[in-house]
Amino acid sequence: MTKLEYMLDTYRFKSEATITEIWSNEFGNYIMLDTTIFYPQGGWQPTDIGIIKSENQKAEVINVRADVDGKVLHYIAWGHTLSDWDSVTLHIDEATRRFNARNHSAGHLLDVAVSNIWYNHLTPTRGHHFPEGSYVAYEGIIDAEQRETFIQKLQNEIDSLISQDIAMRIRHENLGDNEVPSKSTHRHANFEWYDWCGCWGTHITSSWEIWAIHIRKVSSKKWCVKISYQIK
Repeated sequence: MTKLEYMLDTYRFKSEATITEIWSNEFGNYIMLDTTIFYPQGGWQPTDIGIIKSENQKAEVINVRADVDGKVLHYIAWGHTLSDWDSVTLHIDEATRRFNARNHSAGHLLDVAVSNIWYNHLTPTRGHHFPEGSYVAYEGIIDAEQRETFIQKLQNEIDSLISQDIAMRIRHENLGDNEVPSKSTHRHANFEWYDWCGCWGTHITSSWEIWAIHIRKVSSKKWCVKISYQIK
């Protein structure tokens, strides 16, 4: 299994690793490493992008995925001469990482706000934290005549939570001292004072870093409420 350094520090944009395999599959050419700071797409969050560099060569990382065995596959644009067991430097695109972390944490904060305004009959089911079309979905219903009032209350609560600068907390279970997380690590996250949520995504350190969340739309259909949002 690949060691997952990104789970320890969202703001680590550069790291060292060793190439363990260079191969290809139906999705393209990939590099595997013993340890990585690249986030593999999953958990409704998009992939990191960046560069893997040896002393004289480099490869552009255009997509990152994890397989069922916990190995992380760094898909690359072909045309390099990197080799197995090369020592390399990893550089992730900082702007992409920062945006994805803010957008993912914004989904958690939205859920906190829903709970705070006493819409406890809405049960969260999934989130989608991509730049286009971000949303959190709930089991439940909001009547059409209640929708505008709900949106205003939710927006006010989100604005308040951001201004309170609430810390994001991360907890790793079954992880020994000085160990780096892997697929087998149990990880939970959420804002301070609120219930833990199983989560392997990248996160900011406090609600203030989100800056602003705009509620774009609330739809309710077939016992599913979908709250679409956008960060600024």
